[in-house]
Amino acid sequence: HEDTNDTNYLAPTPAGFKVLSIWGSARYNATAQLCALMYSTYTGRTDFADWARGQMDYIMGKNPLNRSYIVGFGANAASRPHHRAAHGSFNDNLFDPIDHHHILWGGLVGGPDPQDHHTDAIDDFIYNEVAIDYNAGLVGALAGLYIYYGQGQKILEDFPPAEPEVDQYFVEAMENDRHITLILHNDSIHPPHFERNIKVRYFFNSDQLQAVSKTFEDIAVQIFIDEQKTISEEAVAVRGPLIWNVRTGMYYYDFDWSGYDIWGRRTLEFALTSATNPQGWDPKNDWSCQDLTSTQKLTPYIPVYLNGQLAYGEEPPTP
Repeated sequence: HEDTNDTNYLAPTPAGFKVLSIWGSARYNATAQLCALMYSTYTGRTDFADWARGQMDYIMGKNPLNRSYIVGFGANAASRPHHRAAHGSFNDNLFDPIDHHHILWGGLVGGPDPQDHHTDAIDDFIYNEVAIDYNAGLVGALAGLYIYYGQGQKILEDFPPAEPEVDQYFVEAMENDRHITLILHNDSIHPPHFERNIKVRYFFNSDQLQAVSKTFEDIAVQIFIDEQKTISEEAVAVRGPLIWNVRTGMYYYDFDWSGYDIWGRRTLEFALTSATNPQGWDPKNDWSCQDLTSTQKLTPYIPVYLNGQLAYGEEPPTP
């Protein structure tokens, strides 16, 4: 009915979508569809079922924006629901990444306002929030509509499609003023999980030893930023220098986060120094520093190890 004095009255948008509340309008509309379909079932009033079908058509994309308010349904579906797991940020930032890691298949977002407007933005709770009660009415309404109008329809095979594989473990790094800044990534998303035995390895050449130190005992690592220590008050373990290839004079340091729950990113800034000449080591000649600039970039030359096994990157040649 259309009694505007009734607080349960569903006012139409210019395109005819019935809105009870601007916050989660599609939620209330889908639940009203479910009620209408139940009423149609018990009374035989097919006009109620027809009304529900028209409203669902709007939700599925037959609207002024040509937007489906069901995530993953249609070419122009809402794609940035306010949903932490689907977004998959590694640093609790709504805007990093810009695009969601996962498609929240079938999630009903808040929906349009009384003027048929909608903003597909993760930080807009009114337009793009999702919740269990949002989908409760949607699933019920779709079940009813299937009974009335879905004869002959079949379930899609192999749905939802598998997500593409991604590099879960890798290092970004930069070199600036003889400092190496690396960011260790555990970007696991299938599913997200902690790693407790993960480390990276920095390889360097010994041809600079005579210029900066007489012996390996004089070589040291100076740490400037250790994000793990900031988080847990315990520093990343540093081991080395260790020999990799005697013939080529290749050595390395291990930076080891074993024992910590690592997911997301860990930043570490360091420099190789010596007691006799703290500023003398030039990392540009290091094997692990090749191609690094003052801009952070992905590098395969600082490899990642899980449980002692190479998980990402390249190692220098061995004898």
